[in-house]
Amino acid sequence: MPTVQWDDIKHREREKSLLQAKFFAQLDESNLYYGFYIERSNKSSDKRTDWNAFFSWVSNKENEIWLNKICIENDLSIYDKYDKEERSFKGTIKSHNNKWRIHGEEHKDIDSLSVFLSSLDETIWLDLIIAKIESKNEVLNKGESIADDISKLFEILMPLYKASIKYAT
Repeated sequence: MPTVQWDDIKHREREKSLLQAKFFAQLDESNLYYGFYIERSNKSSDKRTDWNAFFSWVSNKENEIWLNKICIENDLSIYDKYDKEERSFKGTIKSHNNKWRIHGEEHKDIDSLSVFLSSLDETIWLDLIIAKIESKNEVLNKGESIADDISKLFEILMPLYKASIKYAT
């Protein structure tokens, strides 16, 4: 799928760029996905600098409340990359009653995003995405103004991005 990724140039020059927090926009046949993207390696030898900073940030209750609010206000979804065969979790996490709910084959309430993430199998690579998903028709109707929507969401998510790279800069 065509994908564009953005991150701080000084940050990009450090370590493995694959494992770094970033913003992204991605297209498939039906949808445009854009938002925040961070990976957790399944290899203990790989550095998890950004992942550890992100996880520490989201483990703070106030930060998780902020993220939940941002997700509801902007209709954001949290998921493990859709185009992988093996995912750490299936379904999509959405804000629900100031908590979280995973939607998939079954709906399951999640009290804490950090507890949920810490329970995932560490032997499976995790491509964690927090994104807005818009249909191709919605995007075509918006035309060039979609660029404004994308940049506004990146600005809204900037505290999360900065927290995820703060130990790396």
